[in-house]
Amino acid sequence: TPAEIRMCRTWGGDAAGIDIKIKTRNIMKIIQLAIRTLCRFKIYTIINIIGLALSMACVIIIFRYVEQELTVDSYIPDRDRIAFQIQEDKSSPGSRFVTGAGFSDPDIECSSTVLWYNKDVIILDKERFDVETIVADSNFVKVMKFPVRYGNIASLNDNPQNVIITQILANKLFGDRNPIGEKITYSTGDPLTVTGVISMQDRKSSIHFDLLVSDKLQEDWVATFPVNVVLIRQGANLNTINQRHAAYETEPRTEKEIRNQLLSIN
Repeated sequence: TPAEIRMCRTWGGDAAGIDIKIKTRNIMKIIQLAIRTLCRFKIYTIINIIGLALSMACVIIIFRYVEQELTVDSYIPDRDRIAFQIQEDKSSPGSRFVTGAGFSDPDIECSSTVLWYNKDVIILDKERFDVETIVADSNFVKVMKFPVRYGNIASLNDNPQNVIITQILANKLFGDRNPIGEKITYSTGDPLTVTGVISMQDRKSSIHFDLLVSDKLQEDWVATFPVNVVLIRQGANLNTINQRHAAYETEPRTEKEIRNQLLSIN
């Protein structure tokens, strides 16, 4: 009858409510027991918490390191086609060092020799700032196609007194405002105009620098850390290029047997 149905529903609802209360009470008892146990064995608890925290910290550090290593130069398009020129000494197997010497091969589309100054200075409003500078020729911006935040990176070739800076340096010097057109003084005393900002942020890069300066700014540069960067043709194989230059040749100045090879930045 309808009355019996209503009675069954009432009993069923009450039973379900009682079951939930029992489960909740049991969970609270378990939690209270766990807290009492942790408080009773304080040294054991502290050691376990510290161990767990250190383990999690190590996992995070390793994960961040692996992520950074896998994303080096990830912001540069065609990075699989870009390589550094290196020299290998036959008398010292395994030794490699970057070089600015020329490298000729039909599969090289473009190359650029740059000078790297890791301890340089610029001046803004009579305040000195330590920077890392790359003195680049006209081909550098063709080989390394950096992402642009403001302006035009190719403008480096328009005027020797144009300068390209990274977004990190721009934020340091000018805050959040657009720095295009701002003036800075280079360590040589030359006034430079900011015409481009590279959007590198804090990503890991094979080439570390704060600003790009044209090699035409000065006639004679101190050849510190010259580096030759090349862009190989689409579809070309880096190993094939290196095999064509596998033979060692005697360098007249040092009389050492050396060979030039390419090392991918990817």
